[in-house]
Amino acid sequence: MSDERHEWISKRAYGLWEENGRRWGRDQEYWLRASSERDHMEKTRASPDGREVLARRDRLAAGLEPGPSERVPDRHQKVLIVDDEPVLRFAAVSTLEDAGYLAMEAANASEALIWLRMQKVDAVITDINMPGEMDGLGLAAKVRQLWPETRVIVTSGLVSLRASDIGEGVRFLRKPYEESALLGTLADAA
Repeated sequence: MSDERHEWISKRAYGLWEENGRRWGRDQEYWLRASSERDHMEKTRASPDGREVLARRDRLAAGLEPGPSERVPDRHQKVLIVDDEPVLRFAAVSTLEDAGYLAMEAANASEALIWLRMQKVDAVITDINMPGEMDGLGLAAKVRQLWPETRVIVTSGLVSLRASDIGEGVRFLRKPYEESALLGTLADAA
């Protein structure tokens, strides 16, 4: 690992630690998330300061199409993963990207709603139990209300739900799930 890369990851992991209330015992989680962010930045050739992301947001807010350097690559379908557990979220993103999907991620329902308001998303896969003002079931209901064409899959390792528990047009996937189960449920939801 280059010194510059190591320094960037170290600073980002420290920033994540501060953002999350300086809780101890989660160093590896912050390091993995920072490493994943750096890998994504290098893969997409994004700038460390995120200028192209801000430019895209500003153009979308003004009702303009993104410029050529600001476009999100549309490899297939856009899937938003919403989970407060970074390791699980990164694993799902990796699985979906390997399968040809454009995977985006959010750590809670509030972040997910920002993504959904910014661009069309084909599917949302959300954990039920998340911190914040809205849990995954609330997010699923909001997505079905505001974006009825968006497929929704809810996941949980703590509860098991029937179709009647989660509403029409929403699928349930029990954690832990195999990659094939995730991809199969996503395909079936179409």
